[in-house]
Amino acid sequence: MAEPFRGELIKGFVSARNALVEQGALAVGISGAGPTLFAVTTELAEAKNYEQYLNEHYLQSENGFAHICRIAPQGAKHLD
Repeated sequence: MAEPFRGELIKGFVSARNALVEQGALAVGISGAGPTLFAVTTELAEAKNYEQYLNEHYLQSENGFAHICRIAPQGAKHLD
């Protein structure tokens, strides 16, 4: 939802999104209001390529980082 309004305001987001989609990402978007972004793939090797791309082309400071996370295969669930 934030992307149409925030995407152009986040330095490097549009080019990063386009590059990751060209590399095969299933989805790329802004997390929250940005500048955090996420990319989705089913392959660890692709995730590592995306991580490397983001480290080289998207991070703006030494405080930034790229991290590979795993999505729970069963999706959301209720925890007691």
